[in-house]
Amino acid sequence: MKVKQKTKYYLVLGIVIVAMFGIMIVPSVAAMLQKQITVSTGVNIYVDDKKLNPVDANGNPVEVFIYNGTTYLPVRAIADAVGKPVMWDGATKSVYLGRHDTDKPAVMLHKLDYFDSGGASVYKAYNDFKIHTDVKDNLGNSYDYGITTMYSGWRTYYINGKYTRMKGKYVLNYGNRSSELEDRLKIYGDGELVYKSPIMTGGIHPIDFEIDLRGVLELKIEFDGPSSYDSNCRTYLVDTGLYQ
Repeated sequence: MKVKQKTKYYLVLGIVIVAMFGIMIVPSVAAMLQKQITVSTGVNIYVDDKKLNPVDANGNPVEVFIYNGTTYLPVRAIADAVGKPVMWDGATKSVYLGRHDTDKPAVMLHKLDYFDSGGASVYKAYNDFKIHTDVKDNLGNSYDYGITTMYSGWRTYYINGKYTRMKGKYVLNYGNRSSELEDRLKIYGDGELVYKSPIMTGGIHPIDFEIDLRGVLELKIEFDGPSSYDSNCRTYLVDTGLYQ
Protein backbone atom coordinates (compact mmCIF):
# COMPACT_ATOMS: atom_id res chain seq x y z
CA MET A 1 0.00 0.00 0.00
CA LYS A 2 1.35 3.41 -0.93
CA VAL A 3 2.28 5.70 1.84
CA LYS A 4 0.49 9.01 1.58
CA GLN A 5 2.66 12.11 1.34
CA LYS A 6 1.90 15.18 3.40
CA THR A 7 3.76 18.43 3.99
CA LYS A 8 3.77 19.63 7.56
CA TYR A 9 5.60 22.09 9.74
CA TYR A 10 7.52 20.54 12.63
CA LEU A 11 10.03 21.68 15.17
CA VAL A 12 13.12 19.65 14.38
CA LEU A 13 13.68 17.29 17.33
CA GLY A 14 10.88 19.06 19.20
CA ILE A 15 8.23 17.23 17.17
CA VAL A 16 9.64 13.92 18.36
CA ILE A 17 9.38 15.05 21.98
CA VAL A 18 5.82 16.33 21.59
CA ALA A 19 4.70 13.20 19.74
CA MET A 20 6.14 10.99 22.44
CA PHE A 21 4.85 12.74 25.50
CA GLY A 22 2.25 15.35 24.59
CA ILE A 23 3.96 17.90 26.84
CA MET A 24 4.85 21.54 26.38
CA ILE A 25 8.39 22.34 25.28
CA VAL A 26 10.21 24.01 28.15
CA PRO A 27 11.76 27.48 27.64
CA SER A 28 15.27 26.00 27.58
CA VAL A 29 14.60 24.56 24.10
CA ALA A 30 13.06 27.76 22.70
CA ALA A 31 16.16 28.31 20.54
CA MET A 32 15.38 25.30 18.34
CA LEU A 33 15.18 26.13 14.64
CA GLN A 34 12.02 25.70 12.60
CA LYS A 35 12.17 23.95 9.26
CA GLN A 36 9.58 22.92 6.70
CA ILE A 37 9.89 19.22 5.90
CA THR A 38 7.98 16.65 3.86
CA VAL A 39 7.13 13.43 5.67
CA SER A 40 5.39 10.18 4.77
CA THR A 41 2.47 9.20 7.02
CA GLY A 42 0.07 6.30 7.25
CA VAL A 43 2.69 3.94 8.69
CA ASN A 44 1.40 0.96 10.72
CA ILE A 45 3.22 -0.43 13.77
CA TYR A 46 3.00 -4.08 14.84
CA VAL A 47 4.40 -5.59 18.05
CA ASP A 48 4.51 -9.40 17.96
CA ASP A 49 2.09 -9.28 15.02
CA LYS A 50 -0.40 -7.20 17.00
CA LYS A 51 -1.23 -3.80 15.55
CA LEU A 52 -0.38 -0.89 17.82
CA ASN A 53 -2.49 2.26 17.81
CA PRO A 54 -0.14 4.82 19.39
CA VAL A 55 -1.59 7.56 21.61
CA ASP A 56 -0.09 10.31 23.74
CA ALA A 57 -0.39 10.67 27.53
CA ASN A 58 -3.92 12.08 27.12
CA GLY A 59 -5.12 9.25 24.88
CA ASN A 60 -5.00 11.26 21.65
CA PRO A 61 -3.80 9.43 18.50
CA VAL A 62 -0.15 10.05 17.58
CA GLU A 63 0.98 9.78 13.98
CA VAL A 64 4.01 7.75 12.93
CA PHE A 65 5.97 9.28 10.05
CA ILE A 66 8.99 8.71 7.82
CA TYR A 67 11.49 11.48 7.13
CA ASN A 68 14.62 11.07 5.02
CA GLY A 69 14.30 7.29 5.16
CA THR A 70 14.00 7.14 8.95
CA THR A 71 10.79 6.08 10.68
CA TYR A 72 9.93 8.18 13.76
CA LEU A 73 7.97 6.27 16.40
CA PRO A 74 6.22 7.59 19.54
CA VAL A 75 8.38 6.32 22.40
CA ARG A 76 5.56 6.25 24.97
CA ALA A 77 3.42 3.97 22.81
CA ILE A 78 6.33 1.62 22.12
CA ALA A 79 7.33 1.53 25.80
CA ASP A 80 3.76 0.65 26.82
CA ALA A 81 3.67 -2.09 24.19
CA VAL A 82 6.79 -3.79 25.58
CA GLY A 83 5.93 -3.14 29.24
CA LYS A 84 8.60 -0.56 30.02
CA PRO A 85 8.12 2.72 31.91
CA VAL A 86 9.10 5.88 30.05
CA MET A 87 10.22 9.16 31.55
CA TRP A 88 11.10 12.55 30.07
CA ASP A 89 13.63 14.75 31.88
CA GLY A 90 13.16 18.29 30.57
CA ALA A 91 16.23 19.62 32.38
CA THR A 92 18.60 17.34 30.48
CA LYS A 93 16.36 16.75 27.42
CA SER A 94 16.64 13.00 28.04
CA VAL A 95 14.24 10.11 27.48
CA TYR A 96 14.53 7.14 29.83
CA LEU A 97 13.11 3.70 29.02
CA GLY A 98 13.04 1.05 31.72
CA ARG A 99 14.86 1.49 35.03
CA HIS A 100 16.09 4.96 35.97
CA ASP A 101 17.07 5.97 39.50
CA THR A 102 15.48 9.30 40.29
CA ASP A 103 13.57 11.12 43.02
CA LYS A 104 11.04 12.26 40.43
CA PRO A 105 7.98 10.00 40.01
CA ALA A 106 7.57 8.36 36.61
CA VAL A 107 3.82 8.99 36.86
CA MET A 108 1.48 10.60 39.37
CA LEU A 109 -1.33 8.37 40.58
CA HIS A 110 -4.06 10.78 39.49
CA LYS A 111 -2.75 10.54 35.90
CA LEU A 112 -2.54 6.73 35.86
CA ASP A 113 -5.31 4.95 33.96
CA TYR A 114 -7.17 2.37 36.05
CA PHE A 115 -8.12 -1.24 35.26
CA ASP A 116 -11.19 -1.81 37.48
CA SER A 117 -13.04 -0.23 40.40
CA GLY A 118 -15.80 -0.91 42.89
CA GLY A 119 -16.82 -0.49 46.51
CA ALA A 120 -19.31 -0.91 49.33
CA SER A 121 -22.19 1.00 47.74
CA VAL A 122 -24.44 -0.63 45.13
CA TYR A 123 -24.27 2.67 43.23
CA LYS A 124 -20.99 2.51 41.33
CA ALA A 125 -20.73 6.28 40.98
CA TYR A 126 -20.43 6.56 44.78
CA ASN A 127 -17.43 4.22 44.80
CA ASP A 128 -15.56 5.86 41.91
CA PHE A 129 -12.34 7.68 42.65
CA LYS A 130 -12.64 11.43 42.21
CA ILE A 131 -9.81 13.85 41.49
CA HIS A 132 -10.16 17.15 43.33
CA THR A 133 -8.03 20.25 42.89
CA ASP A 134 -6.82 22.69 45.54
CA VAL A 135 -7.14 20.18 48.39
CA LYS A 136 -6.41 21.22 51.97
CA ASP A 137 -5.62 18.83 54.84
CA ASN A 138 -6.55 19.19 58.51
CA LEU A 139 -3.32 21.11 59.21
CA GLY A 140 -4.14 23.66 56.52
CA ASN A 141 -1.53 22.41 54.01
CA SER A 142 -2.59 22.80 50.38
CA TYR A 143 -2.09 20.36 47.49
CA ASP A 144 -2.72 20.69 43.77
CA TYR A 145 -4.55 17.36 43.50
CA GLY A 146 -6.26 14.90 45.82
CA ILE A 147 -7.85 11.51 45.15
CA THR A 148 -10.88 10.37 47.14
CA THR A 149 -14.13 8.40 46.97
CA MET A 150 -17.63 9.44 48.00
CA TYR A 151 -18.06 6.26 50.07
CA SER A 152 -15.73 3.32 50.71
CA GLY A 153 -14.28 2.23 47.38
CA TRP A 154 -11.33 0.62 45.61
CA ARG A 155 -9.55 0.88 42.30
CA THR A 156 -7.05 -1.41 40.58
CA TYR A 157 -4.26 -0.41 38.22
CA TYR A 158 -2.44 -2.81 35.91
CA ILE A 159 1.17 -1.64 36.30
CA ASN A 160 2.81 -4.77 34.83
CA GLY A 161 5.94 -4.66 37.01
CA LYS A 162 7.02 -1.29 35.58
CA TYR A 163 7.52 0.48 38.91
CA THR A 164 9.66 -0.20 41.96
CA ARG A 165 7.88 1.88 44.58
CA MET A 166 4.97 4.18 45.35
CA LYS A 167 5.24 7.14 47.67
CA GLY A 168 2.54 9.51 48.86
CA LYS A 169 0.55 11.06 51.69
CA TYR A 170 -2.82 10.11 53.23
CA VAL A 171 -4.64 13.10 54.74
CA LEU A 172 -7.90 14.14 56.36
CA ASN A 173 -9.96 16.80 54.57
CA TYR A 174 -9.81 20.21 56.26
CA GLY A 175 -13.61 20.40 56.34
CA ASN A 176 -13.75 17.14 58.30
CA ARG A 177 -10.93 17.93 60.74
CA SER A 178 -13.20 17.45 63.78
CA SER A 179 -14.74 14.20 62.53
CA GLU A 180 -15.08 11.23 64.88
CA LEU A 181 -15.53 8.76 62.01
CA GLU A 182 -12.62 6.44 61.28
CA ASP A 183 -11.10 5.74 57.86
CA ARG A 184 -8.16 3.66 56.72
CA LEU A 185 -6.11 3.35 53.52
CA LYS A 186 -5.28 -0.15 52.26
CA ILE A 187 -2.98 -1.01 49.36
CA TYR A 188 -2.63 -4.44 47.75
CA GLY A 189 -0.04 -5.84 45.36
CA ASP A 190 -1.24 -8.79 43.28
CA GLY A 191 -3.97 -9.49 45.83
CA GLU A 192 -1.76 -9.31 48.93
CA LEU A 193 -2.06 -6.51 51.47
CA VAL A 194 1.22 -4.55 51.34
CA TYR A 195 0.20 -1.49 53.32
CA LYS A 196 -2.46 -0.58 55.90
CA SER A 197 -2.41 2.95 57.26
CA PRO A 198 -3.09 3.90 60.86
CA ILE A 199 -6.69 4.97 61.48
CA MET A 200 -7.41 8.40 60.03
CA THR A 201 -9.81 10.57 62.05
CA GLY A 202 -10.00 13.99 63.67
CA GLY A 203 -6.74 14.96 65.41
CA ILE A 204 -4.53 12.65 63.33
CA HIS A 205 -1.71 14.26 61.36
CA PRO A 206 -1.19 13.57 57.63
CA ILE A 207 0.41 10.14 57.10
CA ASP A 208 3.41 9.67 54.78
CA PHE A 209 3.90 6.23 53.25
CA GLU A 210 6.26 4.44 50.86
CA ILE A 211 5.63 0.97 49.40
CA ASP A 212 7.84 -1.51 47.56
CA LEU A 213 6.22 -2.38 44.21
CA ARG A 214 9.01 -4.45 42.65
CA GLY A 215 7.49 -7.24 40.57
CA VAL A 216 3.89 -6.12 41.21
CA LEU A 217 1.60 -6.57 38.22
CA GLU A 218 -1.70 -5.35 39.66
CA LEU A 219 -1.99 -2.55 42.21
CA LYS A 220 -5.17 -2.10 44.23
CA ILE A 221 -5.92 0.98 46.36
CA GLU A 222 -8.81 0.94 48.80
CA PHE A 223 -10.42 3.68 50.90
CA ASP A 224 -11.88 1.71 53.82
CA GLY A 225 -14.26 3.70 55.99
CA PRO A 226 -17.89 4.18 57.03
CA SER A 227 -20.33 3.68 54.15
CA SER A 228 -22.46 6.67 55.05
CA TYR A 229 -23.15 10.12 53.72
CA ASP A 230 -21.18 11.61 56.62
CA SER A 231 -18.00 10.03 55.22
CA ASN A 232 -18.34 11.90 51.91
CA CYS A 233 -14.90 12.96 50.64
CA ARG A 234 -13.30 12.80 54.09
CA THR A 235 -9.83 11.53 53.24
CA TYR A 236 -7.48 12.10 50.32
CA LEU A 237 -4.41 10.64 48.70
CA VAL A 238 -2.13 13.56 47.82
CA ASP A 239 1.37 13.92 46.32
CA THR A 240 1.21 10.24 45.40
CA GLY A 241 3.41 8.94 42.59
CA LEU A 242 4.92 5.75 41.20
CA TYR A 243 8.69 5.55 40.75
CA GLN A 244 10.91 3.47 38.50
